Amino acid sequence: QVENLLDTLRRGYSSWQKGDPEGYQSILGFTQNASLLVLDDLGAQHGTDWATSKLDQIIDYRYINQKPLIVTSNLALEQLPARIMDRLREGVLIHLKGESFRKKRGKAEVRENSRK
Repeated sequence: QVENLLDTLRRGYSSWQKGDPEGYQSILGFTQNASLLVLDDLGAQHGTDWATSKLDQIIDYRYINQKPLIVTSNLALEQLPARIMDRLREGVLIHLKGESFRKKRGKAEVRENSRK
């Protein structure tokens, strides 16, 4: 998930500020150079300027270097930051309609528990 990635980057960045650049550079390098990167649940993370900047940096690098990227989000494209939206818009967009799987599963569990 994007939130987990950003948490890992924050920890690496904190280490970098304390004089250990290797962890941060390693994580950032992985996101930039992986053969395929999946950013799951984009938009669910805390919308700080730092988080938006890091996501923009990762997405922009992959865009410029034509590296595959899959992004999932519950948000409409227009709800994402403009620069990120612009990069993603040039790719293939697949809009999946339907009820949330988690919501559907939760309803089924409630029905099952009420029968007990």
